[in-house]
Amino acid sequence: MRPLVWIGHVELKVDSLLVAEEFYLQLGLRLVTKDETHLEFELRGGTHLLVRIGAVSQAAEVGFDLMVEDIEGAFAAFSEQGFLVSKWVDDDCHKSFFLSDPAGNRIQFCSSHVKDYGLV
Repeated sequence: MRPLVWIGHVELKVDSLLVAEEFYLQLGLRLVTKDETHLEFELRGGTHLLVRIGAVSQAAEVGFDLMVEDIEGAFAAFSEQGFLVSKWVDDDCHKSFFLSDPAGNRIQFCSSHVKDYGLV
């Protein structure tokens, strides 16, 4: 059964909307709205990432992670695009890596253990 609820919005603070827009588009997010105060990107499943100007806690991990179907492919693609990706992290549930956006937000990218993507 498809879940009845999902994450609606998560938020990041950045120091430049212009730089953030370019960065998150390169990661594959879809820009749905923007104005002088914020950007709103859509992720798979309908979750929206709100990006606003504000104080960034340097070298801090954000309060969420991003999942991809092909973690090795994402790692290779981001590396080829010149993003500084971390070494692999492999725990009991996920294989993952980290990268930081230009504002210093450290984001974890995880493998997925979803069995049927049509249900999410």
